[in-house]
Amino acid sequence: MRLEKDLKHAQELADKAGDMIEKKYLIGAKKHGGNIKRKLMVPHALEEATDLMVYLLTLQEQWQEMINLIEDTHWLDHDALKITIRKVHSILTRGNPEGIEEEELEK
Repeated sequence: MRLEKDLKHAQELADKAGDMIEKKYLIGAKKHGGNIKRKLMVPHALEEATDLMVYLLTLQEQWQEMINLIEDTHWLDHDALKITIRKVHSILTRGNPEGIEEEELEK
């Protein structure tokens, strides 16, 4: 039973990854043209790896911020709990507890 669930989950992940790769690939082909198999990939791969590391470290910081907010809820009253839930929601949907869009932060 567990193996069946794992296989189903693996197939769902593979399908999702395939859809994402196809979409990204076609956007890149349209934008950059040419045959990707005949292009130098190392500089682009290193740039993408650096971007990925920045995204993962930032995600880790956001995750920890949400954990800290949730861990401190045991003593909060109802109104403070609502504010905490709103902050966690804002981190999940906007990346910051204030709920400010990125463009607004740059102003």
